[in-house]
Amino acid sequence: ANISSDTVSVFGVTSAGVVTEQTGSPYVTGGTTATGLAIDALGARLYVSNKDSNNVSAFAIDATTGALTAAAGSPFLAGVGPESLSVDRSTSLVLVSNRGSTAQPGTTVSIFNSGVGAVLTPVSSSPFTVGSEPAEIGFGP
Repeated sequence: ANISSDTVSVFGVTSAGVVTEQTGSPYVTGGTTATGLAIDALGARLYVSNKDSNNVSAFAIDATTGALTAAAGSPFLAGVGPESLSVDRSTSLVLVSNRGSTAQPGTTVSIFNSGVGAVLTPVSSSPFTVGSEPAEIGFGP
């Protein structure tokens, strides 16, 4: 995630080990202050937290080219100051820690279901109240 430009850069590695930026990269997130990244276990979906716009961008990843396609409706509203993201390996759940800002410290975690084309839908009652300024988030084994 490129914080200052609110974009995501995508790179590939050739069979000869040469690293090149993917055509079309960088991709605009549609949010402000892109801070965190998470990719699902299949490498088919990318999620980006946008701290200052309080949302999460979602992209489908082309399996052949690595090109990103923004999900319909992206970015998706999260809590205040989303930062860290985690994608469950066996379900379609995406967790987001909402750390907040200096003026408004965060106290929530957002949980989304990821649907077709990486579209995010909040689970019932999301976001959930947790301790002050949750910084990192993850799923257990």
